[in-house]
Amino acid sequence: MSGLDSNTISAGDFTNYEDKLVFSFKQDLPEKLRLLSFAANNGDFTEVGFIAHHIHHTFGLLGASKEEAMALQLSKIYLEDEDKAKQFVKSFTAHVLNVFKPN
Repeated sequence: MSGLDSNTISAGDFTNYEDKLVFSFKQDLPEKLRLLSFAANNGDFTEVGFIAHHIHHTFGLLGASKEEAMALQLSKIYLEDEDKAKQFVKSFTAHVLNVFKPN
């Protein structure tokens, strides 16, 4: 996928399911992380859990096991300690954006 310019291609340009999945995920990722941060900062930990659970599965499909485990951990932390969840959202978001640089 490297070298593809997201401004000139669309998901329909791919013939392989995995490439479509990665392209779509990278396109949606910044918004999902923005919503995750917004929910955490506003104390909506039900939404934090929902988003974390959703992206946990996508990371699993992509074979990103570290990020999958982190998202799963976040989907559980929010139930136990909201302050810890807020801090985890910050580090999780920074890590994911570093690894999955959006196009």
